[in-house]
Amino acid sequence: MSLDLFGLDASFPAFHSPEGQAFVSLPFGPGGHQVVPVHSTGFRDRLTTLFHQHHGHYPKPRKLSQTIRLLSTQAFGPGHPTQPSERPVSVRLAAHSSIPARIVLDLLDDSQTVNIGPDSWALSGANPACFRRFHTQAPLPPPTPTGTPDFEPLARAIRLTHDRPAFLRVLTWLFAAMRPQTPGAAQGDSPYPILLLRGPSGSGKSTAARLLRSLVDPNRSPLLPAPTGRRALIRDASSNWVLAFDHVSNLPTLVSDTLCTLTSGYAHTFRDGDRTVVQNLARPMILVATERLKLHPDLAARCLPVDLDEAAVFKRGAGLQPALSREARQFAPPNPNPNPDAAFDVLRPSLLGSLCTAISQTMSGQYTYATPAELAEALKPVPSPLVRSLHKLGNFKGSATELAAALKWHSTPRHLSQQLRDLTGPAFAIRFFHHHGERKIEITFSASPSSPPPDISPRGLCGAGGSASQGQAPRPLGHASRPFDGLTRDRATASSSLRSGREEITGADKRR
Repeated sequence: MSLDLFGLDASFPAFHSPEGQAFVSLPFGPGGHQVVPVHSTGFRDRLTTLFHQHHGHYPKPRKLSQTIRLLSTQAFGPGHPTQPSERPVSVRLAAHSSIPARIVLDLLDDSQTVNIGPDSWALSGANPACFRRFHTQAPLPPPTPTGTPDFEPLARAIRLTHDRPAFLRVLTWLFAAMRPQTPGAAQGDSPYPILLLRGPSGSGKSTAARLLRSLVDPNRSPLLPAPTGRRALIRDASSNWVLAFDHVSNLPTLVSDTLCTLTSGYAHTFRDGDRTVVQNLARPMILVATERLKLHPDLAARCLPVDLDEAAVFKRGAGLQPALSREARQFAPPNPNPNPDAAFDVLRPSLLGSLCTAISQTMSGQYTYATPAELAEALKPVPSPLVRSLHKLGNFKGSATELAAALKWHSTPRHLSQQLRDLTGPAFAIRFFHHHGERKIEITFSASPSSPPPDISPRGLCGAGGSASQGQAPRPLGHASRPFDGLTRDRATASSSLRSGREEITGADKRR
């Protein structure tokens, strides 16, 4: 629309979103554009600045309001065949259709975006989607093409090479976070999971949350404080694609209910000029939990729990040099105390390329289903490392300090006691009681604990063809003989581990 009424020789295309909010496209940078709401303070300031640059004085408030009202009316007009009046507005990720046929990833670079389709993915100079950007967002590096998805560096970076089921939960969340919210989708359609990172102090929970978010939706403030109210939570969801909350120790009932609703779609109603806008917000989230966090059962059912062990971290602030390739280490500057985030930046282009390749292959149907034997094995309950240690110890009766010493456990007795409260299993019973003023723990196995639980290590979960003890090397995480085979072959194993993890935290809340 030409702003002749405002005394400016400029044209700002106006349109509206499917939710009914008016937007305008402003020129930004060389060949780029910026999408802002017509009734926002930022657009009003931009008009005022342009008027002052052309006329040397500021416009009258009445004329400024008339121009904004005229643009708002134009946004709901008939539009143009090349520029329709109704266009979806997205944050970071956009979909072309409800399938979606293609996924567009915003790199915050006006010269290129990432287009992911069932045939392949590529960097495109034209931006087919309308993205709303915020000053807190950080740019994504251009992904590097990879032939086969390889997520082994990511497993080393977040210290999960020893726990394949937990890493499969991380990949499940990561793939779900790359699925854009479909315009016009109904509430509850394809909800997003919540990644729940747990562990003792110094286990690298916050670092893992920062690194995972930087692969999908990097931000200048990647970790948000624990939510305290619904209004602040909705404000964060409106300006971010991925929500990552750090040091969550207590969640009020209202906040817990809002988090549950945000996984499937929260109907956010607000005024835009003289119109009422209903915006459906659905976001993938990360919760960095402390030892004191107690989840409501409905929120626990939406979480993918991942336990990080303190023993898996060399030192707080340790670098990621072991995760770098030989070529990357040659060009990396020497640093006696490397920063994990800076070291991970070297890995981000290749990891993002692997993620785009895996998503493209999944959209084209290039995946394999688990065989009946693998499915039967995957449906067996997957024990945690603590359960394996308890099986080796056998029946026990004593204090948490004595149990930690007997198990040679790496965490504090208090955290060990909390982990025991989160355990469920038909083969053993755990009882907490007081004896002469002291807290005691009694662990009783219903069967002989001499037979160990099944192996859940990456070596034990290598591909269908035998384990490493049978003369075959274990299959690296993310590698495959066929496209995407190394990830989806263990899909049933991932589903079983997700189900067992949900039962752990849900059962613990019911006992409390």
